[in-house]
Amino acid sequence: MDDISAIVFDLDGTLLDDVGNISRKEIECIKDLKRQGLKIYIATGRGEDAFGIVKDIPYDAIVLCNV
Repeated sequence: MDDISAIVFDLDGTLLDDVGNISRKEIECIKDLKRQGLKIYIATGRGEDAFGIVKDIPYDAIVLCNV
C-alpha cells in the first residue's frame, strides 16, 4: 500500500450495517489503517448526526451533505 495515502469511506451502505451501526471489527481495521499512516476521510450525505456515528473512528476530515 505504499502508493495509497488516503481512504474515503461512505456511511450508508458501506460502513453502517442494517441498523445503523459500525462494527467493532471495522473500527479496529480503520484504526490500523490510521496507524499505518493513511489519511482517513468520511464522505456522507448525512448532516451533523454523522459526527455521533463516527465518534470512534480516527478520521482526518469529514464531508457532510455532499450533494
